[in-house]
Amino acid sequence: MFKTVSQTRIMYRKSPLSDGSRSGPIHAGDRFPWFQWDDANSYDWLTNTGYVVLRFGGAEPCEIPGWKGPLTQIAVDGSAAEAALAAGLPRHGCVVVRPDMHVAQVYR
Repeated sequence: MFKTVSQTRIMYRKSPLSDGSRSGPIHAGDRFPWFQWDDANSYDWLTNTGYVVLRFGGAEPCEIPGWKGPLTQIAVDGSAAEAALAAGLPRHGCVVVRPDMHVAQVYR
């Protein structure tokens, strides 16, 4: 019942806002996964306004074509990167998260 009421099962894989990219079980259009490590969690990254680009494995900063709004780039490493990998995110590449906490694109 919680997943229905909280709308955490909503996904936009077939939406024009999603480009079809994926990393394992994570597809563009899916809600960004919640996971934790040490004394932090993945939603801590999503507190800024606008799009968030998570960079894994030393990936270079990514640009979002056509986006003119706020953009936060975060390099993910250490125990956070290991927890992200276990949650299905890539070992190397970028994941772009929309302001509504859904994955917009996965670059590998």
